[in-house]
Amino acid sequence: MKSRWMAAVVALVVAAGVIAPATSAQAAGTVRGTVSWHGATVSGITVGWYKPSSGSYKTTKSAANGSYSLRLPGSGQKYVLFANLSFKHSAPARVTSSYVGVFYGAGDKRDFAFQTLSTYKSKSSGDSVNIELVKPGSISGVDPLLKGKSVYLQNFGGQPVGADTTAANNGGFAFFGLVPGRYRLGNATPYDILSLNSDPIVVTEGVRTVVDPEATEGGIIQGTATSPGGAPAADVYVEASNATGVADSTFTDSAGKYRLKLLSKSAYRVSFGEPGQSVAKTFVPQSSIVSGVAAGTPVTHNVTLQQAGRINGTVTFASKTKYYDHMAYVANSTGTIVASSYVSKTGAFSVSGIGTGNYTVTVTNSATGKYVKKSAALTVGKTVTLTGVTLTSTGAKLSGTVSGVSTAKYDYDNYVFLDSPSRPSVGKHYGKNGKFSLVGIVPGTYTVSVYATGRVTKTYPLTISASTTRNFAPGALFGNVKGKLTLKGKTITADVTAIGSTPDNYLFFDFAKSRFTGTAPAGKYTVRNVDSAKLLQPKTPFWIEFPKSKSPFSLASGATKNLGTVKLVIKR
Repeated sequence: MKSRWMAAVVALVVAAGVIAPATSAQAAGTVRGTVSWHGATVSGITVGWYKPSSGSYKTTKSAANGSYSLRLPGSGQKYVLFANLSFKHSAPARVTSSYVGVFYGAGDKRDFAFQTLSTYKSKSSGDSVNIELVKPGSISGVDPLLKGKSVYLQNFGGQPVGADTTAANNGGFAFFGLVPGRYRLGNATPYDILSLNSDPIVVTEGVRTVVDPEATEGGIIQGTATSPGGAPAADVYVEASNATGVADSTFTDSAGKYRLKLLSKSAYRVSFGEPGQSVAKTFVPQSSIVSGVAAGTPVTHNVTLQQAGRINGTVTFASKTKYYDHMAYVANSTGTIVASSYVSKTGAFSVSGIGTGNYTVTVTNSATGKYVKKSAALTVGKTVTLTGVTLTSTGAKLSGTVSGVSTAKYDYDNYVFLDSPSRPSVGKHYGKNGKFSLVGIVPGTYTVSVYATGRVTKTYPLTISASTTRNFAPGALFGNVKGKLTLKGKTITADVTAIGSTPDNYLFFDFAKSRFTGTAPAGKYTVRNVDSAKLLQPKTPFWIEFPKSKSPFSLASGATKNLGTVKLVIKR
């Protein structure tokens, strides 16, 4: 039983990324060293090794002069070295808490945090490891909104550190035995009202950190969606979005209730339903602006949804045409496409979730280039069925060549795409000679996007009234970056992300044989993230940074930037 308990505890800390490289070897078959704190030796500290393959372990106590010595398992076997590991201590009054990194028991040194120090492969020559202890810090706080809710802790790299607690009746919570570093709070039930997208909570050695959890709480928009008759509108998709994108989404429950959470202080567009989908919808998609969202104060937003209408039709197929080449598009009175539908084997199509208004239905055949337009007037909750849907009009044709992208073989990324908010989009891959031909284009104004491997996407405005030939040049070549990552003198791999001057410019480093490469549009890039489960250090939490001398860096179009050997920096 004790062996299984220890296996679970050590496995937890190993998974959290707290292991450092092994040190040099000395004594045969024995690991030995000195336990100290800021240069002063410490006696009575439990030191031991644990063997993951079997669950076996062995411990000893540091002597009066701080020294320890442990006989190792058989040669060639992996083991984890740990210090100050013991049993879970009872929780303080009014707060139920698991202890992070320190498991106190009778006779243990509660002044120091539990640490795993290294993973070794046992060898006959033994190992020498000196252990530097750290004083644990703590985090505590009170917020009535957290009463009875589960609160958990992560390090700032997003890794769980094995601690959660249920806040007391006054909303109080505490975490003890924390090694110095950056942490953040979250909560699991009944709703996530503590945002993990917050500034770090910095814990220093031996210091209690008191936090105001309301500073990390997300705002909440909640309410009820009903039908015009007052019945609950169940299973309706709801999302909150602002200038940065979708902040949260959910579905209404059987009572029509919804709750959007973890929202920062902002005004949000709250949308109900998913416009543009061809699946059957009971209600018309709608949205509105909700203001006054702030941490800790739920905003109520109730809505009455309009009953949706439907447009049905049946296509009469021309000889030798395929049903799967057909598509139906529905545009409103302003010309904006609001929904679409595939055409079945029988020629039937159906578009739902549409409100009252006048619509134009365009059915196209992407293979023959034929199309037809039909008008439909829709009232609340009604169904309009179109007849005589026969494709008689011939769409325009656009052909040409994309210059400067000759390749030895077909490339899936080489593509020409015509897009319009009011007309069916058309796209096609072009061959190794750059030639393309698009048919079935409904006359009108489009944006042409030219995609090419290793190049920036380039766009062109284009109005097409009849078949035409037009050649396009691709965008500028991507820049290339390469180099090698090292940490404490050893070559490693890690997940690295660099962000450019615009939000769409991201650079992800790919690794092969411990070296990285990447391609991205020309510009200046700043490395924002370095992360890997293999970056194992002796104290947690920690994070890894690119050296300031290597970031930001600039990429030139078509050129290669060699960052050389990048020595990563450990931060705590």
